[in-house]
Amino acid sequence: MLDKRKHVQWLIDTNDEIESTVAVELENAKRAVASLARQFDLDSFAVMEAVAQQAVQGAPADVSRDDMLGMREELLFQNAVDSDICYWAAVDQYHNLLKVPEFSEMRLYGDQVIKSGQIGTIYGLPVFMSNLIAAGQIYALEKSGIGYAYQRRPSMDERRAPEYGTGAKVKVMDAKYGIAGMQLGVDSGKGSVAIGGTASPLVIKLQ
Repeated sequence: MLDKRKHVQWLIDTNDEIESTVAVELENAKRAVASLARQFDLDSFAVMEAVAQQAVQGAPADVSRDDMLGMREELLFQNAVDSDICYWAAVDQYHNLLKVPEFSEMRLYGDQVIKSGQIGTIYGLPVFMSNLIAAGQIYALEKSGIGYAYQRRPSMDERRAPEYGTGAKVKVMDAKYGIAGMQLGVDSGKGSVAIGGTASPLVIKLQ
């Protein structure tokens, strides 16, 4: 269901281009796109939280190697495709991963050790970080656990706004889309916990 319609609006004054060293209209359009993208991320993470099943490892203060493997194992029990699995971490947990000896010491992790401060992958699975995820949380999900669709790409419109000066315009950019959990309540029967009717077997949360 395409139940989300978000829009951003801004004012363009005829003096903006003269008084600025950047292409004002282009920069405002870029910021509008970025704002819509951030709202999409907020909505996506809200759905991720709503449909996630709880990982059996509990809620450790710091994520560990066993936590990462345990979440992956739960997904595989639920018929996830291994190559389609990824991790999403809060900022603090992302940095906690850099402290895990198995991922940071060459004697343990070989030439795959994290050297740059950017995690990239763990055991071949990509790891992403967002400051929109609540502190202490990390998710593992298979890409078919959450679905989204846009009605069309973001569109723009404008109107004259002489109340702000001659030649002034109000511009607006909007997008209509929907995001939802997939396969809700579909339990393979092989996981460590039963999947509730409002949870996706392909979204795991470790808090």
